[in-house]
Amino acid sequence: MYTDAYYLHGLAVETAEAMAEWINAKIRDELKIGSKRGLRYSWGYPSCPDISQHHLVWQILDPAKSGMTLTESGQIVPDQSTAALVVHHPKAEYFVL
Repeated sequence: MYTDAYYLHGLAVETAEAMAEWINAKIRDELKIGSKRGLRYSWGYPSCPDISQHHLVWQILDPAKSGMTLTESGQIVPDQSTAALVVHHPKAEYFVL
């Protein structure tokens, strides 16, 4: 039973990441900017560690209409959902705050 839950969780994590990368690749392709540009910054990672900033995203985009919600601390529900800023400037780079 636990093994199945771990496999399902892993599949959900990998699917969310693959979908985010696919969307980013599609944006790069439509903008004709090549694969070296278009960095994704997602909250909870070193460049954007404060997940409470998801509340700002909710104010701008209103993802609640898609059935998504936030916890008080800013965690997205359902699990494995993701939000990101995508920067296509040629000098964009990953960084750690």
